[in-house]
Amino acid sequence: MSIPPIKAKLVSAVTKKLVADHVYMTELMDKLILALQDICEHQASHSLSEARALAEELVQRMNVHAACEDQVIFPALSKYHPIPILEIEHEEVLLQRAALVTGILNYTFPEDCNEKLLKQAVDFVDLVKRHFAKEEKVVFPLLEDSLSSAEKHQVIARMDDIVAKSRVIPVESPSRPPRQFIPFHFPIDTPVEQQLSTEPLLDTPNFQLKVWELQAGTSLATHWTPMKAVILLYAGKAQWVGQDATVELSAGDGIYMDAKLAHSLKALTDCRFLLVLQKE
Repeated sequence: MSIPPIKAKLVSAVTKKLVADHVYMTELMDKLILALQDICEHQASHSLSEARALAEELVQRMNVHAACEDQVIFPALSKYHPIPILEIEHEEVLLQRAALVTGILNYTFPEDCNEKLLKQAVDFVDLVKRHFAKEEKVVFPLLEDSLSSAEKHQVIARMDDIVAKSRVIPVESPSRPPRQFIPFHFPIDTPVEQQLSTEPLLDTPNFQLKVWELQAGTSLATHWTPMKAVILLYAGKAQWVGQDATVELSAGDGIYMDAKLAHSLKALTDCRFLLVLQKE
């Protein structure tokens, strides 16, 4: 099995192992495409069995490879070069792979005899091959140039350990935590109509976000919060007092507070601020 050339001063055992994985997985994907083509053209049941076997082998091989990269390669390299785009690409590969494998495992004759699954596979293989090319042209040379000889030996040892364990217990598909976004609105140009008001904007497992409005002259007596907090004043002026210090705040100013730090606040003009509370 030939190893594609790597543009670096030295090709270590780390790169050789990673590229060899790429070559083997590429061969599996090419065989999978041929099997799916045979299914579409000839409704060949033996090709469906072959496609399912290839898909299962590809999943396990990719899981081991991804474990080596996510748990060993990326952490080692991120000390020298941030690589978030590759981690994002790993997630996209996982999503497309899951959809493709589900389609292959649930495929039936003659209901599913169309080219939809084949196109899905072609798109997936194209995505993976482009990802491989990016790693081989950019990431692996960075790895060669950035890691010391001792670090490379450590990487090899940890990769070998993952591979050895995978022969006893199959590596599960990487799980990514669900991600969400939450739009919210807070007042900016409207008059401050109440002496004191507060409105919760967000309450997540990690933090709370509230908007506060105070009319000029209104004070919040000395108090503290059990959580770390950040005040972000975005309209008006206020005076913050805590630990024998007085801080004048104008729109655009903020202040961070440790948990249980006693403080008070007085509105010098009508003012608004965001309060961010970090949950432990």
